Amino acid sequence: MSDFGFKEKSILFLIKTFGIPLVRILFNSYEVHSEGAETVLKFMEERKSFICAFWHQRLFLVTGYFRDTGGSPLVSMSKEGEYITATLKALGFNPVRGSTSRRSYESFRELYSILDKGTQIGITPDGPRGPSRIVQKGVLYLAKYSGRPIIPVGASADKFWIFNSWDRFIVPKFSSKVFFEFGNPIYVGRDASDDEMEIKRKELKQELDTLCVKADKSAGHEPLPQSRYENR
Repeated sequence: MSDFGFKEKSILFLIKTFGIPLVRILFNSYEVHSEGAETVLKFMEERKSFICAFWHQRLFLVTGYFRDTGGSPLVSMSKEGEYITATLKALGFNPVRGSTSRRSYESFRELYSILDKGTQIGITPDGPRGPSRIVQKGVLYLAKYSGRPIIPVGASADKFWIFNSWDRFIVPKFSSKVFFEFGNPIYVGRDASDDEMEIKRKELKQELDTLCVKADKSAGHEPLPQSRYENR
């Protein structure tokens, strides 16, 4: 944060003073419904680590579900990532800075260490800047070398704001009903070949898309647009 000027520091102050309390008010107002969460809850109860994967569009929802659990989401190294990191820390997370699109040795080494300690991590395979709903292979390499499963998650809400961002990011409105769909664990063998990794990449994408469609239908609306270029 040493390169932050007055503007950036002012934004951080506003986030910590007003933004984070508002986010907690929103989270606490939601009526939560979930399907298939038994595996995740059992892993957390037994302190067995896993990699929670979800599309960047649904990040706000999944953050609310796992708040105050001590998990470690992967956050980009950008200035925006600094704001997100401050928010996540205040919401009970221990974020790790890095990217799934580049093989960042330092961040991946830290993630391996966290998984070894029995703590879950969160990754948006298409983040932080897309392309939307395209799985970057970093999450698969992490699963391959750590031996820990990927748990795909879909999420939606009955009332929400949708932004004109690259992923059409959504934020549920106050007192919304929010819906979570958890998929079965996806394991990647340590000796998986490049072809097998590609199969797993397609499997993860398909599962995430399917879970999001299920969550959207549970919320009572059509599947959400996947990017700013798609209209439904």
